[in-house]
Amino acid sequence: MKEDDTYGFTGTALWFLAIMVISIIVQGVVADSYLTYPEAAPSEEQLRALELNGDVVTSAMLASGIIGTFLVLLAIKLKKSASIEGYLGLMKVRPSVYINWGLILALFIVASEALTYLLGKDSTPEDMIIIYQTASQKWLLWVAIVLVAPVFEEVFFRGFLLGGLASSFMGSIGAVFTTSVLWTILHIQYEAYYLGIIFVMGLLFGYIRQKTGSLFIPILLHMAANFVATFQMYLL
Repeated sequence: MKEDDTYGFTGTALWFLAIMVISIIVQGVVADSYLTYPEAAPSEEQLRALELNGDVVTSAMLASGIIGTFLVLLAIKLKKSASIEGYLGLMKVRPSVYINWGLILALFIVASEALTYLLGKDSTPEDMIIIYQTASQKWLLWVAIVLVAPVFEEVFFRGFLLGGLASSFMGSIGAVFTTSVLWTILHIQYEAYYLGIIFVMGLLFGYIRQKTGSLFIPILLHMAANFVATFQMYLL
């Protein structure tokens, strides 16, 4: 993709910051709506309880994911020389390509689970278990984790952000690395070990996006990975 068809480095960075700030504000507004003591500043204990409340997390993920995806599409729409399909890489590929990359993801998940076991780590972070257990509408949490979050994150990171950075001086390698770092920071609530797994997965998704030219594959693989993680929470 030519730089003239994207926002380039500066424009992409500014849009990234704007969308991130708006997403954080949306999540904050959603969380505030669950506070039971609006007349006083919430304590650290109340804020921590909100972070681990399944209903709060579900609502925040749905709201920020939907609004964030809309903002990405709006940003591309405002770039008159670009098309949403071309910018994001919404290209169809052969079923065999999905199967091949799906097998690679499966191997990655098996390898990471084996390493997690050998290191004596929990397969699922404790905070995520609490969030799942406290969600009153677990089906809606599944929708948020398995559908909404992967679509927004892939459209935002491997679609909009990677496309803009790859067409700048950073090139494909720099774009894949940078988007993986930023995507990992998005999950900063986890401990370092899990962040490492997320970072490597981000590199894999970014490489797939560049290798195939299609965003559909990272989206589906992201959904599959989140499905496996959510199913593990269901079993606990």
